[in-house]
Amino acid sequence: MERIAPDLSAGFQLGDFQVIPDRNIVEKVEQSIHLEPKIMNVCLSLAKRCGDVVSRDELIDEVWGSNIGSDESLTRAIHVLRKTFSQTPSGGVVIETIPKRGYRLVASIADLPSATQRQIPQSCSDTNAEILLAVLPFDNLSSDEEMEFFSDGVSEQILLRIVRGSDVKVIGRTASFQYRGADKAKASGALNATHILDGSIGRAGGKVRISAHLLEVATGAGIWSNHYDRDIEDMFAVQDEISEAIANAMDRKFSAPPIQPIAPELYDRYLRAREDGIDHRVEDMQRTLMGLESVTHDAPDFAPGWALLADALIVFLYSRPHDDRDLVRQRAQDAIGRCLALDPQTPQTIALEWYLLAPFGRFLEQQRLIDRLAKSSGHDGAARFLLSFHLLNVGRTAEAVRVAEESSRLLPGNFDSEWIYGVATWYSGDFERGRMLIEKVHERVPDNHHAAHFLIQAYCHEQDWDAANQLISPDRLAQYPLREYVQTPALVGRMQYRNSDDIWAVFNSLAQPAKETGHVDAAWFQYSAHLGLGDPVYDLIDQVKLGPSGVSGDHIGFGAYRTGSMFSAATPEMRNDIRCVKLCARLGLVEYWLETQKWPDCADQVPYDFRAECEKYRDYPKDEFLA
Repeated sequence: MERIAPDLSAGFQLGDFQVIPDRNIVEKVEQSIHLEPKIMNVCLSLAKRCGDVVSRDELIDEVWGSNIGSDESLTRAIHVLRKTFSQTPSGGVVIETIPKRGYRLVASIADLPSATQRQIPQSCSDTNAEILLAVLPFDNLSSDEEMEFFSDGVSEQILLRIVRGSDVKVIGRTASFQYRGADKAKASGALNATHILDGSIGRAGGKVRISAHLLEVATGAGIWSNHYDRDIEDMFAVQDEISEAIANAMDRKFSAPPIQPIAPELYDRYLRAREDGIDHRVEDMQRTLMGLESVTHDAPDFAPGWALLADALIVFLYSRPHDDRDLVRQRAQDAIGRCLALDPQTPQTIALEWYLLAPFGRFLEQQRLIDRLAKSSGHDGAARFLLSFHLLNVGRTAEAVRVAEESSRLLPGNFDSEWIYGVATWYSGDFERGRMLIEKVHERVPDNHHAAHFLIQAYCHEQDWDAANQLISPDRLAQYPLREYVQTPALVGRMQYRNSDDIWAVFNSLAQPAKETGHVDAAWFQYSAHLGLGDPVYDLIDQVKLGPSGVSGDHIGFGAYRTGSMFSAATPEMRNDIRCVKLCARLGLVEYWLETQKWPDCADQVPYDFRAECEKYRDYPKDEFLA
């Protein structure tokens, strides 16, 4: 008779550990270990057949799907699980490898202690408790599937209105909008939200029906519900009514200025353009820009249209050569100005102004904008990402890890939060964990060139050349180009051998274009300094200007000419050289450190008096970006 697999989804005991699958957590005493969802699924699959052998093919098929799974992913999952459960009372093997057959869980499992023995979460209706709201994408009840962009757009507008009008912390769209249809049941556990807002939208002609309900996760109780039958012209009023009702239901005040309504056909155009550009794919930007420019032309008093146009223009800006950016930058600044004239308190514009600043030389202005953004929407994903990213670029790596970890915890599934958390962790010197975090992001978003570049760095540091070379294979680069990290493949090809000729080849591949143009992206030379060429590196940097020269060979993209990698724990040689302080003065970092007295971590790590050396360069002139 076939054995019936036990239902372990609510959790089970494994030795001294409590395994809670729906939260992706393994707990022991006061220790809580977060597992990636697919690694937890491997654990659950083995536990359901405890004592039986489960083949590798079965595990790959169950967890990843036979068409997309890989031996490498399963091997890493087993490694992580073994490491997690290594401290069992017996100290023995928990997961046994059966050669040529698969794996089996050899430790015994049991039910979790009863609910009365376990800690019961405090009800989030307590006004002193921290509230974390997840707004799920409202179901599209229209017969036209094409109308999903409308239901998603309305759901996001409600999310943004709650963020804008109250102090409720709201999980970002990227994370919460992953859960649709039957998957919505998983949202509360996966997102660690205290409250869930869900609903549905039906649209027929000029009429709209919206149903919405608010659930308190800890108690499972519905604490607010309503439905609205309105003309589509009343959409903005309905969004505000729902947003205010949600805030009031959680005992939070709501106060947000009303949005100037626009004609239904223009609102559709706005939502469609927003959906087209939501993932910031450069190839979609021209179409998105055309749609948004038509909206702002026909509805010049609609502030969200101008804000979204500025956002799209900045994404487009980073894809343009440096000698072709002035017009795009001016258009973005004009759009920000129009938005602020209509709605002076729009928090989104603060982040957009930050993105318009040069990558180096204006760190104090960056800090002031981030401080303003934190006051207006400090719980927002964009604010947390920018703060973490800024901290990395000024060398405050340990603080960046703390902020990014909090952001990742509060905004699970948010790509920016998870990416910056992985990079910050790796830069801090926690190389294995940082690499695993970046791998997790790369697995979910394989076309993101930032995640791919930093994962290549991690593999090179571990000298896992097979993994690094796989990411820079010609076929993969043709599908997923590295953009501003275009030099990465050549560096990997030289660094893996590390003989004298290859070390000099790495340096010369960077030095030759610098000598030809008189300009350089100094952070790239950390690799040459790491390989022992500190003197040639600083001799060259002293002879050229920092930043792009305005020619076709300049690096473009968001990561170009940033300073964060100069503070990586993997390559300390460049900053351990006292000449690094002069370079930092030219970049505007010394000015920032002296003015704020917020010193980089390396100030207490380098073999010289870092603060005294910075004081010597207090008035040293900064290089002008794109001089």
